[in-house]
Amino acid sequence: MSSNHRLFRAVNEHIRDMNRLDGDGSVRFLCECGLDDCVAVLSISVEGFDEIAISTGRFVVTSDHLRPEADRLIEARDGFAIVEPLAGY
Repeated sequence: MSSNHRLFRAVNEHIRDMNRLDGDGSVRFLCECGLDDCVAVLSISVEGFDEIAISTGRFVVTSDHLRPEADRLIEARDGFAIVEPLAGY
């Protein structure tokens, strides 16, 4: 798991906490891919993010940032994917 995974997860948890009071609409979260220069965002409900983030080894990435050499696809959803980093990434 790269330091980017952990950094973007921490930022996304802060975004989630800031938006928890705003209802159940979609929230813009940062892509949690391992790419150093990633600035992509994706829309997920707070509840959807919580469902993914409960597993500390799973991350949400934009569909076009799925890297088969570095990520194991857990689930593809509309506009994003849930992944687990492979060992060494």
